[in-house]
Amino acid sequence: MKSAVLAGLGYFATGGALENLVYFLEAEHSVDFNTIADNPKPLRAGLCVMFGSAEQVVETKICQAVGKKFLIDSEGKSFEDILSIIKSTAIAN
Repeated sequence: MKSAVLAGLGYFATGGALENLVYFLEAEHSVDFNTIADNPKPLRAGLCVMFGSAEQVVETKICQAVGKKFLIDSEGKSFEDILSIIKSTAIAN
């Protein structure tokens, strides 16, 4: 999950800028990229602060990257929707 979320963020920052973005989300908004599937709310809060009304665009790119990794159609789905699908599929398997 972490690599997919970082790939989504990678549309907006690369290299050192991406590292700074991740650091800011971790330090200032308590985002734990290793457990983001269990606690996605800090990510949304951090993205709202950092990107304002453009947060939705960032979330869309994250959803596309996560959907691609887990072979899920992300069109029109929120990050929480996609996480729910992944969890329900994991339970079914």
